[in-house]
Amino acid sequence: MKTTKSILILCVALCFATSCKKEADMTLVQKTVLQNNTLSLIHVNHGWEVDIVYDSLNSFVELEYSAYLGDFILVREINNWLEIGFSQKVYPLAGSVYKATVHTMEKEHLNIRAENESVIALKGSFVLTESIDMELTNASTCSEFTVAAPSCSILVTEDSQLLNVLFTGTNCSVLATKNSSCKGIFDVDQSFHASAQISSQVIVFGGSMPSATLEAKNEGTINMAQANVETMNVNISGGSEATVNVSSLISGFLHEGSTIYYKGHPQLDVECSEDSQLIPF
Repeated sequence: MKTTKSILILCVALCFATSCKKEADMTLVQKTVLQNNTLSLIHVNHGWEVDIVYDSLNSFVELEYSAYLGDFILVREINNWLEIGFSQKVYPLAGSVYKATVHTMEKEHLNIRAENESVIALKGSFVLTESIDMELTNASTCSEFTVAAPSCSILVTEDSQLLNVLFTGTNCSVLATKNSSCKGIFDVDQSFHASAQISSQVIVFGGSMPSATLEAKNEGTINMAQANVETMNVNISGGSEATVNVSSLISGFLHEGSTIYYKGHPQLDVECSEDSQLIPF
């Protein structure tokens, strides 16, 4: 009797789920919202796909989403902070669309945060007079990033990725941690700081900088073989690895079974444990 009742409940649940899927309206809705608002702080959540575009004429947000999601769409601006996501936990059907294009006139500072499998891209080239801050968490991705600014701060964590970076500026700091990665070109006038932690990687495909500071631990990987660096300070530990191209000086610490591969002819002032290696190539 209990088995029969369980089967009946399961059948009802399956029928309800099937009915919900059939009734979901997948018609695409297109809207333009938040016109003429200042959009310099952008927070993307819940797996949204968002393009951020510099627009010298106006600021606004274009939305495109499957109609059945309309009651749950959350797009609002409070004190220059733009939030894009859902008002509650939703479980979109396969083929559902929830995308946005953010047009911003911001020329000074951009603060961008993407969470929970969101996908963002900076379309075109951004030239800022102050800084850009970017944070990617919980398996989020930024696939395009071309920015010129005095200052840049990047955090990529929890299985997230920042790809196709092209940054030109004065100072830049990059932290990749918890199985994450950052890859791109960094051309910096003063200092560059890169940190790779907990099975993460920072890969620099090109650019130059007078000074760089590298930190890698817990099997982090930093590859800067294609960047030109004059002086570098390192702190590499926990089975981590760094590959660098330095012309003048490498100083710092190399511990706990870690390795630095280097090219160029720098002076070496590195405290190195017996189980670690400095290897020219």
